[in-house]
Amino acid sequence: MVINAVLFDLDGTLRISIPGGMEMFLEYARRLGIAVNETNAQAGARWNHWYFAQSPALLEDLALGDEMALWTRYSARLLEAVGVTETSDARARAITEQFADYAPRSQLNDGAFDTLVGLKAAGFKLGLVSNRRNPLDQAVAELGLEGMFAFTLAAGQVGIWKPDPGLLREAMERGNCDPSRTAYVGDNFYADIVGARRAGVTPVLLDPQTIFPDADCMIIHHLTELLDWLVR
Repeated sequence: MVINAVLFDLDGTLRISIPGGMEMFLEYARRLGIAVNETNAQAGARWNHWYFAQSPALLEDLALGDEMALWTRYSARLLEAVGVTETSDARARAITEQFADYAPRSQLNDGAFDTLVGLKAAGFKLGLVSNRRNPLDQAVAELGLEGMFAFTLAAGQVGIWKPDPGLLREAMERGNCDPSRTAYVGDNFYADIVGARRAGVTPVLLDPQTIFPDADCMIIHHLTELLDWLVR
C-alpha cells in the first residue's frame, strides 16, 4: 500500500487550545475542592473524546435546547467520568459557570507547519476535514496555512459528522482521493479512527498524552512522525 494523500482533522490535531478545556475543567474542579488523580483524569479525557464523537449522551444533551443546561449536564457527566461519585447539579453548574472566563489561545500545533510543508513538498495531496459546523477557510487563514490544502470540508457543510464515514467519503470524492491510498490523521479515536476505518482510509492517531495506549491503529505522539513514516 502506497499512501499519496493525507487528510487531517483540525481541532486537537493541527490546531490546539492553550490552555485546553480538559485542563481547565480539572482546575475548576480543584478550586471546588474536588481532587482528581492522574488515572481518573486520563479516563475522563477518553470519555471526553467519546462524548464529542456524536455520542448518544451528546445528542441527548443537545436536545435539552438550552446552552447552560447542556453544559451543566456535560459537567455532571464528566465529573462522573473522572471518578467523582457524589456529583450534584450545584457542583456541575459551579464548574460550568467558571468557564464563562475561559478564553483559550488557539495556535498551530507543534510540528504542524513543518509536517505539512514536508508532505506537500514530497508530492502528497493534503486535505482538511473537520466536524466543525462552518467552512474552514477562516481557520486555515488564521493558522497561516493558505495554499497548503488541495481541499477542505467541514461537517456542517454537508450535514454529516464523524464517525459517520460519509464525511470522509465526501471529502475524498471532492479531492479525487483513492481511499486505499489515503491516510486520515486525528486525535479522537472515537471520531477520527473509527470514522476513517469505516470510510476505508488508513487511520493515524495523534496521541501526545497517551490517552489511548491500546488503540489498534498507527499511533504517533508528534506530527513530525508522519514525515518519518511517509517521506524519510
